[in-house]
Amino acid sequence: MKAVKALLHRLIDYAGLFPPASLPLKPAIENYLSYRQSDDSWMLSRFIIPATRLGELRPFYGQFEAHNPCMFSLLGSGGETPEEFLANLKADLESIGAFLRETDGTTMADFFEVRLPQRLLEKPRSPEISSFLDQAAALIQKKAVRPLKIFYEITAMPNWAAALTELFRGFAEHRTGASNAVETGIKLRTGGVESAAFPPVEKVAAVIDHAIHFAVPFKATAGLHHPVRHYNGSVRTKMHGFINVFGGAVLAAHHHFSAELLGKVIAEENPANFYFEENRFGWKEWEISAEKIAGYRRELFISYGSCSFDEPREDLRGMGWLK
Repeated sequence: MKAVKALLHRLIDYAGLFPPASLPLKPAIENYLSYRQSDDSWMLSRFIIPATRLGELRPFYGQFEAHNPCMFSLLGSGGETPEEFLANLKADLESIGAFLRETDGTTMADFFEVRLPQRLLEKPRSPEISSFLDQAAALIQKKAVRPLKIFYEITAMPNWAAALTELFRGFAEHRTGASNAVETGIKLRTGGVESAAFPPVEKVAAVIDHAIHFAVPFKATAGLHHPVRHYNGSVRTKMHGFINVFGGAVLAAHHHFSAELLGKVIAEENPANFYFEENRFGWKEWEISAEKIAGYRRELFISYGSCSFDEPREDLRGMGWLK
């Protein structure tokens, strides 16, 4: 169905190197190369790997193909302070440049994911955030051998609601400023291996609501192994569903949901309240066309990282949403 394809197209970045899978590099990259040949490859996006580990991929260069380049999202080293961050960013860009020159057109490394310096999150101020993003963008423009889209992961912030608005205002100021040639987005961690790693519904809804309001691209990572929110006994908490998060996001953007209504979609645990038709996706009485979904996915709601590409597909087939 067109609506399924629109919502799930290149939705999943494969993060097999990371918990809970924590695979060694060889089986992880071999899994990714195999998934790229599967009938479900249209759902697969990038292979996630730290920039510092790119040299370990040399034994696999012969399996990369110029007519269908392997896509990578690279994790940056980051830093606690802006100064440490920028020094590490320079080193990461050198590693990325060397990798792209060595692979010579057989790879595409166009996403860069990194945590914002914690010092900037202690009491976010939009001018300080914007200035830092400008500096990072200038360094990327100067040192990167190919264009990079950078997603900044946000972590704990005191006085979350007020801080979130100030943070996104800083991103918006940067994106509309003179140094907006480097595309910039927000990344939210939506789970992990213990219950404390799963943010509450209200937090997820607030981040997506701000991403819509300030037109900042959104990416998620971890915890979204299954389509619909449910209780998981192994982590003793409710896990978010990727249909809830990304389906709710496109509905919210299209229908101008409040954060509270978006939260209800993210909190939904009954799969029967979601539905796919040939050209439409819906939750309860709210619907959106496949064409509109594709536009929001392309511009705002990019992808999420998962250490499993099998579990999402198995669940989708079990629910009859994927053949």
